[in-house]
Amino acid sequence: MTHSISAFYQCYKQPKALLRTLSSFKQFYSQSEIELISDGGGYNYVAIADHFNIHYRQLSKRTGEVANSTVFSRRQDIIEWIARLVEAAKNTKGEYLLLLEDDVVVLKKIESQLPYDINGANKKEFLGEKMEEYLLRMGKNAPTKKNRFFYGGCGGSIFKASFLVKNFSDHKLIESIIVELEPYREGRHLEIYSTDYWISLLTYYVGGTIGRYNGFCEKWERVYWWRKYIMKNIEVVHQDKTFYNKPLLKREKQLLGEFLK
Repeated sequence: MTHSISAFYQCYKQPKALLRTLSSFKQFYSQSEIELISDGGGYNYVAIADHFNIHYRQLSKRTGEVANSTVFSRRQDIIEWIARLVEAAKNTKGEYLLLLEDDVVVLKKIESQLPYDINGANKKEFLGEKMEEYLLRMGKNAPTKKNRFFYGGCGGSIFKASFLVKNFSDHKLIESIIVELEPYREGRHLEIYSTDYWISLLTYYVGGTIGRYNGFCEKWERVYWWRKYIMKNIEVVHQDKTFYNKPLLKREKQLLGEFLK
């Protein structure tokens, strides 16, 4: 099964991982578009963008105050991130949008079926009882038989582009929904705005669907090594931080050149 896939990538300050992630995607999708944003990490990656022939924006400061490109401390930051995701869906031609991050690696061409609005989920992570009870009272459909709402939308997830554009283009509407849902947060989500949590929550709110695709795997899963080296059936892996904080090779420094500041 052949899919038309573009990518959205909000990077930070991991140039070695950035090169690895972009190279892995372009190895299988040489003609596909990537919307790359450097979210104030201090590096200007224009030379890398030119090398891979991708659209790039360098922002003067990060959207959030937490030292992570996917975890924010303010409501307006998560709204801005969703706006960027939607903009990428509008600006690229792919039917699907792959969420790249510094710890995502594409190992194979993606041939799994992609039946959900968000393909990519951790079925052991839930939105929290208060939030789930509220969604059920609102008439939202839970994805499990026990009426639990797991979430997805992490790195390596694949979004249906038309779903993003149709449902999340109105920034004021998104903000009003977030304000409505904020009182039902629990635990660590009381103080932070994680991108995967909120994009999943909003997807359920508007009636969207979330699930895993067969080729997705997190590196922490016990089946990772078996799937990668024996079954060889992983298409996209998440949580691979092998290249974090690693020194650049001479040729990599040359590629970055004067823009690595």
